[in-house]
Amino acid sequence: MKDIGLVKIIDSSTVSLCLSLFPWAKFRKSKGGIKLHTVYDLNNEAPENILITNAIIHDKEVFDKLKLDPSVTYLFDRAYIHYEKFDQFIKDDIYFVTRAKSNTKIEIIQTTPLTTKDIQTNILLDADVMLGDHTSKTRMKYPMRLVKAKIIDKDNKEKTIDILTNRFDLEARVIAELYKERWQIELFFK
Repeated sequence: MKDIGLVKIIDSSTVSLCLSLFPWAKFRKSKGGIKLHTVYDLNNEAPENILITNAIIHDKEVFDKLKLDPSVTYLFDRAYIHYEKFDQFIKDDIYFVTRAKSNTKIEIIQTTPLTTKDIQTNILLDADVMLGDHTSKTRMKYPMRLVKAKIIDKDNKEKTIDILTNRFDLEARVIAELYKERWQIELFFK
């Protein structure tokens, strides 16, 4: 695999709290909790930064509070999709790999021919895309890359996922492998 540089994973984990003891932590009708928003350094296999918030705070709202460094590739799940932030990341040379939501508006600009290795590793599509609706303010300013891959999920079922990134320099199969590494933060939380 080509040298991809520093890779960090962003995710959160909710810790339940007794609502009668911590009424300030209410986030559901009868539940209390906090969220541990974590930046996990994949290269060193250790957390780098943990931001604690009330559990009601949505994941994508913490991007501004986490210090993200240029030239680092961040892996995160669909909860962090935020087009304005993505445009800012692209402008600031902050790399990311994430999964598209099922309702993501994607316009294919051009496709890249798949290599034999891509096909052998279940890559179905590699394309330059624009995200968002071109008739509204949700459209991104900068193009992104879509890698469609067939994977086996945790229930041992085959499914297709859409991976979005601003890393145009890596092979499609490397992007898919990178996204799989996001699971390492889930193991850390356990």
